[in-house]
Amino acid sequence: MRIGLIGLGAIGTPIAHKLFKKYGNDFCLIASEDIKKMLLSKDIIVNGEVIAPNIYSDRDKERPFVDLLMVCIKNYDLKNSIINILPFINEETIILPLQNGIYAYELFRDAFPDNIVIRGYAQGPNTEFGKEGAVYSNPGELHIGSDIFPEEAEAAARAVSASGMPAFYEENIKKMVWKKWMLNVAGNSVTALTGADYSLFKLDPNLQMICRMAMDEFLKIARAEKVELSEKDINDIINYYVTYVGSKKTSMLMDVVNERKTENQYLAGSALDIAKKHGLELPVISTLYRLMEIKEEVYMERNGCLAMKDLFTEGVEYSDALRVQMNDVSRKMEDKDYAAVISGGKMPEQLRSILKYAAENTAFYSKYRNFEKLEDFPVMNKTILNENYDDVVVHAYDNIKTHKMHTSGSTGIPFTVIQDLAKRERHIADLKYFGALAGYADHDPMCYLRAKPTATPEEQERDNIWQLDICNLSGKNLTDYYHVMVEKKCTSLIAYPSTLETAVDYWAEHFTNNSSVKTIISTSETLTDEVKAKLKRFFGEDVGVYARYSNTEQGILGQETGKSGRFVLNWASYYFELLKLDSDEKAEPGELGRIVITDLYNKAFPMIRYDTGDVAKMSVENEGELPVFTELYGRRMDLIYDLNGEVVSPFLLCRTMRLSHGIEQWQFIQESEDTYTLKITANTDEKPNLDNEVAGFKKTLGEAATINVVYVTNIPVMNSLKRKLIVSNLKK
Repeated sequence: MRIGLIGLGAIGTPIAHKLFKKYGNDFCLIASEDIKKMLLSKDIIVNGEVIAPNIYSDRDKERPFVDLLMVCIKNYDLKNSIINILPFINEETIILPLQNGIYAYELFRDAFPDNIVIRGYAQGPNTEFGKEGAVYSNPGELHIGSDIFPEEAEAAARAVSASGMPAFYEENIKKMVWKKWMLNVAGNSVTALTGADYSLFKLDPNLQMICRMAMDEFLKIARAEKVELSEKDINDIINYYVTYVGSKKTSMLMDVVNERKTENQYLAGSALDIAKKHGLELPVISTLYRLMEIKEEVYMERNGCLAMKDLFTEGVEYSDALRVQMNDVSRKMEDKDYAAVISGGKMPEQLRSILKYAAENTAFYSKYRNFEKLEDFPVMNKTILNENYDDVVVHAYDNIKTHKMHTSGSTGIPFTVIQDLAKRERHIADLKYFGALAGYADHDPMCYLRAKPTATPEEQERDNIWQLDICNLSGKNLTDYYHVMVEKKCTSLIAYPSTLETAVDYWAEHFTNNSSVKTIISTSETLTDEVKAKLKRFFGEDVGVYARYSNTEQGILGQETGKSGRFVLNWASYYFELLKLDSDEKAEPGELGRIVITDLYNKAFPMIRYDTGDVAKMSVENEGELPVFTELYGRRMDLIYDLNGEVVSPFLLCRTMRLSHGIEQWQFIQESEDTYTLKITANTDEKPNLDNEVAGFKKTLGEAATINVVYVTNIPVMNSLKRKLIVSNLKK
């Protein structure tokens, strides 16, 4: 049996030590490229003994499949690890996550539905790390089992046990995992908050009492989930603590001592999530959870690496990997050496890496394996990507959770881009950096005017981000939105320019500003000086108003600075080219050209030399600085009115068309107060059925609206080289 292990921490180190000594080259370590380089830079010393297992990363050309994969990294890094372990897994691989709690098992079961995923946990290792390497006197013991695949779980336990690593097959493994989780929820929090190790725990009845109270509460969720835990299991855990031989710190206490991120969210936090689902109250566990959140926040903030939240989506806490991404974005955006590479026309390492990755992992780009420069790759657009979609996508992600980004785009071409989890984290890091650049302080109250808010009221309260629906910008709704903005003391406002203009026109007519807004960020469309002036007249001359250049399929591409029309570009996450309007030759500095972008981080759907359809002028303003856009030509959509004379958000119309099939381009035109035209160019010989789309438009505009569908061979572009998506011929 070939065994692979990822995660050389307190749990993984003793296991790796034992397995390498037993299996030699049939055992290997799996790591990200950065971790691999770190491990190879010095000897791996365990209990004074140098071990030298084979170490592989997902970037290696020679990558063996493993029969058993043991996952020993922290819960909060699991999502990021999927891309690292993917090349080492085939349909025969058994996956054994050994994390505390139930999150890891469920994650891998969902991510790898065709593989056997078994349950397990580690208990008791006392590994410590110092200048002389890792030291342990107790390797701990592994408990392994499966209620679905018992034979495979028992074989895995035997293989590990044969190395001298204590490993036991458990018939009732689900109960055992929950019992260990109960121990973690109670014991880890208490020891991390008090600093008590096992030797003190056995002597202090107060610590034992608090743990018992927490475990009494834990039994409530166990019963609700039909897991057979009882008072006897609580007594077993207390007895384990008080009879443990030697001094041992819990993993959470070690995290606190070393001022690292903890697994509090995945232990007590997950227990509270289950309690909420069943309508249960867990006051002791809730108190321990909140106290740990505060303790962690204090030292993380002191170290300048607060756990960050996604500004626009789930509001969950992210891993150390996100902080690495944040540091990388900040460093590259401010590093003069990196700027010299870019402005000097040299190929940065990350660009070379994504080109190599695309050539090795996609059918479409495989013909460019011997590339020497970026220009060896073709310029792509939505039409070409749609036509070659199956050959561009990386099929290794077919059974892994990804994000799908849908857009109908300014050109009216429906398009879907898959983003892997690491790309999503990079996007969040970009949001943090460019938010700070505009003066937005993380977790300050924010009003986010968007189509179809996705967050629940509870999530909005938790995240301090108030999502307001722009699909109906009626006077009543705009009045309500203004009061939310004032009552929640929102310091920032994010919306499309067309939404901002409609809102500020109404607010200026009906209110005198008494909000706390200091920063306004517009997205997607061109922010005109007229709209900026309106915003400053209402919110005050000191308010910062910034245009953000972004798209759905990639992310944040740039942002306006204090100098109107000048855009700082996100060279940390993308590589920008400006090509001539009529050819793929490089445009001269200051010449109007087509914006072509390579995404440096999306591995699920590599976007190489993607023509955005936008045009701009780019130059290096000061020697040693990153190039900027001195002028950016974005789209501006016409206002559309429904049958009641109310303004309809153009993005609601876009949303109606976003998931349409069989359409190459579309354009929506208001001809009169009650008549509209939908122009369509089909990408198939058969005309697509648009009954659902027409019904959607009628629902938005009014059931009596007349909507004429016209099929055309092409929708012409304007003189500005932009194709209008929304057109109004209505004279108001």
